[in-house]
Amino acid sequence: MAHKFVPRLNDRDLIRAFEQAKKKHAEDKATIKFIDTFGQEISEEHLHEIAKLSGHAIRHAIIRIDNVTWQLSRSEDSENPRVDSIQISIEGKSPGYGARPNNKLLFLKADALIDQVLHQPLTTGVSSGKYAAIASHGTILEKMESVAAELIENTDRHRSALTVEHNKNERRREEHYDNLVAELRKNAEEEKLRLDAENSKRIAALDEKEKSLNELKKSLDDRNNTHVRREIRSSLLQLAKDRLDNFTISGTTRKQYISVNLACASGFIVLASASIYFGSQITTDPETKKYSAEAIALIIKSGSYAAAAIALGSWYLGWLNRWLQRIADAEFRLQQFRLDIERASWLAETVLEWNASSEEPFPELLTARLSSGLFQSSGSDADGPRTPASHLAEALLGSASSAKLRMGENELNFDRKGIQRLED
Repeated sequence: MAHKFVPRLNDRDLIRAFEQAKKKHAEDKATIKFIDTFGQEISEEHLHEIAKLSGHAIRHAIIRIDNVTWQLSRSEDSENPRVDSIQISIEGKSPGYGARPNNKLLFLKADALIDQVLHQPLTTGVSSGKYAAIASHGTILEKMESVAAELIENTDRHRSALTVEHNKNERRREEHYDNLVAELRKNAEEEKLRLDAENSKRIAALDEKEKSLNELKKSLDDRNNTHVRREIRSSLLQLAKDRLDNFTISGTTRKQYISVNLACASGFIVLASASIYFGSQITTDPETKKYSAEAIALIIKSGSYAAAAIALGSWYLGWLNRWLQRIADAEFRLQQFRLDIERASWLAETVLEWNASSEEPFPELLTARLSSGLFQSSGSDADGPRTPASHLAEALLGSASSAKLRMGENELNFDRKGIQRLED
């Protein structure tokens, strides 16, 4: 069993030294324990309280590394109370019996470390079985080293706390950054999905619009000049056919037609009745068997009314004939209009086919011949309407160059100009 001496340390420094040695050899399964003055092992809870007191309550301090045990014992030597002894044992056998450490290099490192943590440089060694004296300033150095060790320990503890806090802050910043990046990425993905959806809708709308435009273009392409012209021709023919099937005059014209018929019929009846009335009063003189002046006047009046009735009837018949003739002309023009549409459509298609198949222009002479008389209406040859006075003058005077008319005591003379004015 080997012995050596180390400077005496208080309980706090001793505990710290052994814990430091244990920490350095944690991989080698180092263990420590402390024995108090009563020979009992000190628990970790009581060990913490003893360290605060910084006294000398620890009797023995033991550390085991591999198969080597270092046991520090408080010295009871009154001559040198400032040193403690360390006994080194290997598996409980002394070196004299051949016991050796399992790992000699490990043993040397551990022994040097224990000397270092227990301030081995402060010892002076052994002389003639007596402890070497330590200088008077040893106590001051011990206290200073204890304070320095405590400051170093506190500094290291504070540095470790700062390191832990810094790591926590770094982790929080990283988590915040990761959360922010994740949120931004999520928002970006949502925005991308929204934009993709809007873009898809817009593309679908554009495709639908393009489809409708293509359909419209196709329909317009199908409705070329020939189709449009034929459709217009069909509509015009149908319109003409409908007018022919439902040919009639307007309500205003019908009212005027009825008014003229009523006026003519009423005038004819009045004139004929007056002529008959005055004719029924004509008598001859019983004595002379001749017409008296009054009878002659009645004859003239009756004849005048009869002539006026005849003239009115003749004018009415001519007017009615012209009315019917104009209706027939209108119907004929509708029929002619249908034929002209057919001719014009045929001529247009002929010219277009000519231009499509030939570079030479269509002959103008042939065009003029084929389009001759298109949409031209011929006027009626019927004479214009004449007044009843002209009919009366024609009936009474005929083609005479002069006329003399006596009405009672009055006498009227008409030359050729007067007769023409009367006809007008």
